[in-house]
Amino acid sequence: MGEPLFPYIRNYHTFERGNVRFAEYNDWKTGKKVERALYSDRYGTSYSARWEVNADGFYWVQNVRDEDSFPEEHAVACSYGEYERFEFYKEEQRIDIGEMKSFEDGKVRVKCGRFDGHVRKVSEAVTGCYFNGTVHKLGEEWTEPNSNGLEETSAVNKTMFCSKSAEGYFQSKLIGCSRTHIRNYTYGPIVRLFETTDRIQLNSTNEVSPYLMCTEDTPGRVQLVNVNEKKEAGCLIDNVWHKGSEPWIDEQRGAVFECHSYSQYRKRECLIKNRRISIDKEVKLSNGCTLLCHPQANIYKCDTSLINFEVAGKVRKSNH
Repeated sequence: MGEPLFPYIRNYHTFERGNVRFAEYNDWKTGKKVERALYSDRYGTSYSARWEVNADGFYWVQNVRDEDSFPEEHAVACSYGEYERFEFYKEEQRIDIGEMKSFEDGKVRVKCGRFDGHVRKVSEAVTGCYFNGTVHKLGEEWTEPNSNGLEETSAVNKTMFCSKSAEGYFQSKLIGCSRTHIRNYTYGPIVRLFETTDRIQLNSTNEVSPYLMCTEDTPGRVQLVNVNEKKEAGCLIDNVWHKGSEPWIDEQRGAVFECHSYSQYRKRECLIKNRRISIDKEVKLSNGCTLLCHPQANIYKCDTSLINFEVAGKVRKSNH
């Protein structure tokens, strides 16, 4: 008469154990109670086989183990949440396996991948300036298309610089204009073309007539304006004007500085008893200490405290 009779009769009692929902049956042949796993219910994916639930930083779906058909939930993608507008509202974004995205205005980079058969999410803090999908190191210069997000001008590009604010935040700053020329080089019958790039500091001009001044016409976009006279690049620091082409010595801070834009400067070298030391270089001093020439400060490392060492003057940070 066809298939043998199914021995289990459901008594309509269910319970949960270990995030799995079980149903209870009676075996009408033996009279014993039997438990059968129905579905995993940790994240509520049981409504549909295609239902994806975002929870605990991942997207989960319903699944069963191949070896024993036991129900489980497994991750198929990662998610990352950013607080938007209100502190209690968190907007989650999906990151597929093999994909990497940046969040928190570029301060956090999140990668979704696999490890040992499982989906893994790795978040790391970004050290540097995040701009147009790229992270630039502190002190780095780079060129960007001349656009303020509304329109783009191809005749001139803008020069950017990665700096650090007094509060410790990384900042991508607009510092000048950049344009590329194709020039002819003639040597007898040979004519060759070569490419040169002119970089003009913001609010200054190029070196040779005709003079062009680099100005910021709208926020985030630059233009070159024809002017009658040359305006030398430089910077105004502590009400003292420094020419852009002439580094200056600050004996109190033991450093050599140079202009980087109208109101910015950067450390070029350390200075110890008329000896110039390159940035990021360590040297051994006669008193037994080691000097690290850091871009922001002179760092002295001594095994023992020195009596004749004292902090003189007011502590001040470079805006590099």
